[in-house]
Amino acid sequence: MRGLRLFNSRMVNEIKGKATPNPYEKSRLVIQAYHDLEKSNLLTQSPTIQRASQRLILVLTPSLLSTCSLCLRDISQAYVQSSTKLNREIIAKPPAEIASQMPENSVLKILKPLYGIPEAGTHWYNTYHKHHCEKLFMKTSTYDPCLLISDKKEIFGLVGMQTDDTLILGNKNFILLENDEIINANLLAKPIQTLSSENPLVFNGCILTFDEKDKSIKLLQKDQGKRIELIDDKLLTYKQDYFICRCTKSKSNKI
Repeated sequence: MRGLRLFNSRMVNEIKGKATPNPYEKSRLVIQAYHDLEKSNLLTQSPTIQRASQRLILVLTPSLLSTCSLCLRDISQAYVQSSTKLNREIIAKPPAEIASQMPENSVLKILKPLYGIPEAGTHWYNTYHKHHCEKLFMKTSTYDPCLLISDKKEIFGLVGMQTDDTLILGNKNFILLENDEIINANLLAKPIQTLSSENPLVFNGCILTFDEKDKSIKLLQKDQGKRIELIDDKLLTYKQDYFICRCTKSKSNKI
């Protein structure tokens, strides 16, 4: 291990799903790979869904509700479920929360992609994208690697990938196939959620709500409105304050 950098690590505890009826606690081990000198030689940028692709799925949904559903799939601890291992040695100190339970001067050899490791997202994207193409009979769109559409007869599915979350517009056959293949692949995931008037979805920092009366979908930025503050135009900093407010302005778009 001579010549290897020894990274720090920490446990991150947070509450997820605050905007849903069922928030839950989540803990994960994060490698503090700050100033990782090797990352300049690695592919570290994993694709995420483009705004246009996300809107495309939502725009199509109301007209297809007679045969399709809009669903959300959330993969648990996605990075460590990557099918590939790290291609380099990562050594880290155990987090303070568990260090006392290990022998003195113990270190961790990281084999799988963990949060905080620069290339972790790339490993997971490759795993999940391959799963959709091979198991769900999907092809990637020509302009967005995170927008996929099924190409098998009687199975319609349109999927937007956002790291460990996928927004799915599909018919019954596709939704059943997606669920079966998640089980067959032994991927740990939360039960699929379906958009309804009683059950909003949270995807990519947005809240999706459905109006049963006019069959419309509303897209809201999560918690952005709470960040807006009044501006005192008598202060010398009012221009900067206004700029900050504009950056956090809540937006609502009805589709």
